[in-house]
Amino acid sequence: MIRATLTSKKQIEISETARQLEVAISACIRRIGRYVKRAFYLPDNAKKHIR
Repeated sequence: MIRATLTSKKQIEISETARQLEVAISACIRRIGRYVKRAFYLPDNAKKHIR
């Protein structure tokens, strides 16, 4: 499990399962990266529709 706290005080918690630790960590990092990208680069009206 990886947990990140953004400067806006929002927390992101991602959990992945895999046979190899490196695969699980890599998947978590990709998912957090996508979330952060959406949070910072989408227009405000589009953010309302993402959960």
